[in-house]
Amino acid sequence: MENIVALCRIIFGVIFFIKFYHSFDAEDIVWALGKPFGLDDFGWKALKFLTYLSLFGFTLGILTTASTLLLFVTFLVLNRKAALYGLEDVFFQTFIFYFLWTSKSYTWSIDSLLGNTPPIWKINLGQFPEIILSTNIAIIFLGAGICKLRSPMWIKGLGAYFFFLMPNFRVRSTKLIVNNKPIIYAINYSAVFFQLACLFAWLLPWQYFSMLCWFFIFSFSISLYLIFDLTWIGQAVTTMALIPFVLLFGDGYQSLYSLWITQNHSYPLVSLFLILSLLGSVWTAIANPIFFTNAPVWLDKIHLFFRYIGRVTWGMVPIDVFTEIHIEGPIVYRVFKKYTNGSEKEIFKIFSKDATPGPERKFKPSFFEVTSYKVAEAIMEFEAYGEIKDPHRKVFIQKLSEYIVKKYQKLGEDNFVLVYKVLQVIPPGNEFIGYSEWYLEEPWLDAFEVDKNGHITQLEKKVLKGPTGRDLGRHSFEYNPYVS
Repeated sequence: MENIVALCRIIFGVIFFIKFYHSFDAEDIVWALGKPFGLDDFGWKALKFLTYLSLFGFTLGILTTASTLLLFVTFLVLNRKAALYGLEDVFFQTFIFYFLWTSKSYTWSIDSLLGNTPPIWKINLGQFPEIILSTNIAIIFLGAGICKLRSPMWIKGLGAYFFFLMPNFRVRSTKLIVNNKPIIYAINYSAVFFQLACLFAWLLPWQYFSMLCWFFIFSFSISLYLIFDLTWIGQAVTTMALIPFVLLFGDGYQSLYSLWITQNHSYPLVSLFLILSLLGSVWTAIANPIFFTNAPVWLDKIHLFFRYIGRVTWGMVPIDVFTEIHIEGPIVYRVFKKYTNGSEKEIFKIFSKDATPGPERKFKPSFFEVTSYKVAEAIMEFEAYGEIKDPHRKVFIQKLSEYIVKKYQKLGEDNFVLVYKVLQVIPPGNEFIGYSEWYLEEPWLDAFEVDKNGHITQLEKKVLKGPTGRDLGRHSFEYNPYVS
């Protein structure tokens, strides 16, 4: 286990460097609504320096515990005002929080070569950190399964079909899979089943079923970067899944239940805190999808308390992924410089002409793909109100445009506006029709343009052909939205 945990620390550290390099390079859009806690320029530079310093120490294992604690704190602070927070960030925070408590990450570190001991707390929690990490991974997938139970497309057996069919995520052909109705329906229902069953399988003494659930998680994570372009979600889950594998199956099968009850809790206060953090995580996974609006005040306060506990520890939010909110009718967009003479030049190629991930999406964090949801919401407001009514959405589009101009403006070049061309990819009906590329026949429409002063002008009056899956009432720019 020590070697696996150390390997995970190094891999995760490298991935984190790449993620933060791109995040800080695109800070105009990641922190479009302002820096956390109103930091001035000096404070922001200091925070970035501390982030890179902690990552350097964490990855190489220099003052590992102190570096991990600093990394966790900086990650929390940075996400306090991040306008783009997604599943990638959930898994990253889950992994950081785990490394705060494990004493096994000192193998393959500078600390171990120098004979250093953990510099913050000299405690050994045994296997307990691995137990809680494995439990929380299963809780994340449980939350995803519960959300799919509320999704009409997944209940009808079409969720996996649309996910594999839609072009905006995938980088490989899925024709062989989606042309086979029995296989794609089996994938659909088995995905929901294994997501719901994983926690219970790992808790119970069912070795082969537990292995099947682990294999589902591992193979699913690999597909996220071999078939789809969901960087760095897939790589993070693949790395993370190694730890429950060794824990449960490395020395004969041990269920999570048996590990929980045989664990020596030498530090009861620490154990209680970690158990409370798991309660926040499981509450967010289970209670939020079924939570009713007109709840009594006392239940409302409990709900919010556990939501915050889950968020500030494991990074947990409701795991409503790859349902209608993402694949009912997503918008993909391309950005063009339009010059005064009427000529156009495409830039910022996050999506390609065929609506698949573009060349500039490769190996970048998932927030670049998430920008398409913000563009979709801006278009929804244009069509509903004739303007971008929400000031947060308006500022985000302006900041996104500023970022693009900075990246692609040539010296002395200012005689252009940015034109956002969009294509709505609506799944073909509510039935299985096999493989299709129907969207290639659809025209790209000029949705809006942004000039150098940040003025946003609607172009086509009617862009949307159907629902996008997005909810304009959702507080998508808040740190811990009450309704997600």
